[in-house]
Amino acid sequence: MTMKLEKYFLLLALGVFAFALQSCDDDDNDGISVPAELSNALAKEHPNAQRIEWETKGAYYRLLENENVVDTLLEEFGLSPKSGHIINGHVPVHQGEGESPVKCNGKVIVIDGGFCKAYQKVTGIAGYTLIYNSYGLILSAHEPFASKEQAVSQESDIVSNRVSVHYTSKRRLVGDTDTGKALRERIEELMQLLDAYRKGYIKEKK
Repeated sequence: MTMKLEKYFLLLALGVFAFALQSCDDDDNDGISVPAELSNALAKEHPNAQRIEWETKGAYYRLLENENVVDTLLEEFGLSPKSGHIINGHVPVHQGEGESPVKCNGKVIVIDGGFCKAYQKVTGIAGYTLIYNSYGLILSAHEPFASKEQAVSQESDIVSNRVSVHYTSKRRLVGDTDTGKALRERIEELMQLLDAYRKGYIKEKK
């Protein structure tokens, strides 16, 4: 695993940690000011709702839309803002309302689009899959899966659409990874042993 990939996972862990903090903050509804038009709209849509809890987004989720803040986060982890990414989960993307999972010119990618069926009415899709290979990053969005019966009767399958593609200018090979570096060092050691054998410094056992 390359150092860059390790830093990707560190940033991913940061997103999960921020979500955990946000979940704790959301348990307390004290001091949240809810606009009257929002309260009225909710009451009209769900007149029988009795226990309503309001949540506010924590600072992490607000600042995640700020490219300058994202650049600073990437630099703190030793990544270049020109090529680094923050992969964020646990934040349902409201694609049905026009929200994009790709933010800050592609530096932030949110991969939680509604795998949970309960969220699909909110998000409008059935989640995202982020694919990383030697060519770059591909983000695919999935349509909801209705049922096995419908899939068989209508011969339909899970439909996926690419919503973001980021290709690297140069394909990343094994030689670009930490494993590649270790292999080059091993090859150099073997070449030195071969040279020593040819010069007679190492004697063959009979």
